[in-house]
Formats: sequence, structure tokens, C-alpha cells
Amino acid sequence: SLALVAAAAWFAHAVRPGGWTVQSIAGAPLIAGTPIEKPTRLPVGETMITDHASRARVDVGSIGVVDVGPNSQLRLTASRRGEYRMALDRGQIRALIWAPPQVFFVNTPSSTAIDLGCAYTLNVHDRGWGQLVVEIGWVAFQDRGRESFIPQGAMCATRPGVGPGTPCFTDAAPAIVEA
Repeated sequence: SLALVAAAAWFAHAVRPGGWTVQSIAGAPLIAGTPIEKPTRLPVGETMITDHASRARVDVGSIGVVDVGPNSQLRLTASRRGEYRMALDRGQIRALIWAPPQVFFVNTPSSTAIDLGCAYTLNVHDRGWGQLVVEIGWVAFQDRGRESFIPQGAMCATRPGVGPGTPCFTDAAPAIVEA
């Protein structure tokens, strides 16, 4: 009987869809159209939206935190051991991840950011254009076989249909950044 109960509890836990804890930092972020009033779960497949006055903090399992800026829309697409994945459709996030490399991913309309152990900021414009700035560590940016590796202190732009560009350091001359 005890083995049956233990097996049932394990099975129920194993098949339960994952989710991440979200709390409001400012304003009233929405999950599935409902304002976040206290720490709550963002289930896999669900969308969180912040307006011009709201911000939120997402606990990414036990591997890090993501701060979501104003006017953002993100979806949790996977939450399982070895793959923690969200999609940033528009807006800004700042991720601080302490997991091993290639465990945390952020899909954008034009590329996928692959965490290699770091802290970074990712902005996505309404048209799908994006820019990633690495504060600590490295991030890979990939799209359909095109790949850029962005080191600490550098940034990289990405465009729909083109994918990631060539990284450059944030203190580079404007002509280099533009190129």
C-alpha cells in the first residue's frame, strides 16, 4: 500500500505542468488577463503582460531570476530539468542566471538567446527587432543556423528574417556600432 501511494504521489508530481513564481514589483502585471496581487504561478503556456506602469520579477525555478520591464509580453514555453524556456514577444527583461550553460533560453521573434552562465538585458521592439547586452559572462544568439556569441560588455542586435548580427562592445565608436 505504501509503495502504491508513493508511486502515485511521484507520478502526480512528475506529470504536473511546471510553472514559475511571479510577483509584482510595480503596478499590476497580468497573467492570463488577471492582475497579480500576490506571488503567483506563471504556468507553462501562459502569457504575462506588463503595461507602462508595471514591472514583475519571475523566479526561474531554482536557476535564476528575470525582471520584466514595462510594456512587455512574455510566455513561459518550457519548464523542466535541463530546459527552462520563455518567449519575449516584446518589451524588456533582465536575466540573472546561475545555472550551467545551455539550460535557460529566451525565444524572440528574430533569435533565441541561450544563456551560457551570466546576467544580461534583452530588449524586443514591437516590430520584432531586438538587442541583447551582456553584463556578466556570455550569451549565444541563434537563428536558423546563424549564431553570435556575445561576451561580457558587448551587445548584439537581431532582426526578423536576418537573425543575430555581429556583436560589438558597448563602448565602441558609434560608426562601429552602426556597422
